[in-house]
Amino acid sequence: MDAAREKEHTCRRLTCAFVQECGQKLRLPQLSIATAIVFFHRFYSRMSYEHYDRFTVATTCLFLASKVEETPKKLKDVVIESFKIHHNVDKAPEADSKDFFELKEKILVCERILLQALGFDLTVEHAYRPLLGYVKSIKGTRDLAQVAWNFINDSLRTTISLQYAPRHLAAAATALAAKYFNTHTNSEFNLPGHPTGGKWFISFQVRAWRPARARSFGTPPSAWGPRAQASSTLCGRRAIRLTRRRLTTSQGRSSRCTDRRSRAPRS
Repeated sequence: MDAAREKEHTCRRLTCAFVQECGQKLRLPQLSIATAIVFFHRFYSRMSYEHYDRFTVATTCLFLASKVEETPKKLKDVVIESFKIHHNVDKAPEADSKDFFELKEKILVCERILLQALGFDLTVEHAYRPLLGYVKSIKGTRDLAQVAWNFINDSLRTTISLQYAPRHLAAAATALAAKYFNTHTNSEFNLPGHPTGGKWFISFQVRAWRPARARSFGTPPSAWGPRAQASSTLCGRRAIRLTRRRLTTSQGRSSRCTDRRSRAPRS
């Protein structure tokens, strides 16, 4: 089980690096690249790596994210760059060849599967906006914003973006950036408090701040500790209740619609 989990993490990390490199070759903004990586994580949170080729899915996520973020790229360009990076070659198949046509067809077919897996929910909120808003509010330096921005980029290699709100990720990245400056500079760096007199993390709407424990994504839930296990169980129960509530609501609406259709028209 641990070997399979480690293999999944390795595939996820390497594929995210593949998406990042392809996006940079296509000169896509970081926001579009981050959206593509989130799509990738959402897809494989429901699907298996054994059933779908991860590089095909990653290329499709990049193609779809470029359209969602209004920075569209031609399918031809996306296929060419992804093929060269994946196969580590300098030249892709000719545009009028059969191989190139099959590559494009794979992306188009995979795009339909991706949309269905995502439930056609293409809304993605990133931690970049709350981060930049906070740095601007405290009149922070460009270095602080850049280091925290890099931490957010690194977090995309994991599934943490699916588990926490963007403002929580921005707060964590800011704290790590402050710790980085304290470690790598001679002067002490402290984040200023909230204007109302509270702690600095209140700006991110975070109620309490606790230093993160050394818990990786490869650690099994049995080794989390009682508090983390209770929190995970509570979140799971809430998710189950919410799912049941939505199913009940949808069934009620469906039955009402059926009753309306079965009624005789008024004379």
